Amino acid sequence: MSATCEVMQGIFLIIELAMPTRNFLFIYLWYQYLQMRYLQDRNGCLKAALKNLDQQILTLLSYSFVPGIIRTGYGSLKSFLEKQIPVPGQAPPSVVPKGCTIM
Repeated sequence: MSATCEVMQGIFLIIELAMPTRNFLFIYLWYQYLQMRYLQDRNGCLKAALKNLDQQILTLLSYSFVPGIIRTGYGSLKSFLEKQIPVPGQAPPSVVPKGCTIM
């Protein structure tokens, strides 16, 4: 239950961007917190809450009156966010190119 509330709080923060009370720093920190919780989620509560939210969004996007660009944008956002979570046992991508040497 708490994981679902945390995910819904993140959605509310995104909606709040359209209001004068927006706070970009708090949104950034909240999503860093959710990422940390996702990585340390042992019983799968947060993963289930995120999967449930994804199913609800996909249900809304499946209606015929939703423009295709919205579906494409959501798909791009989803794939970008999936790449933000490191895979266990895999080295994180290096920022420095392979051929770069520092003298």
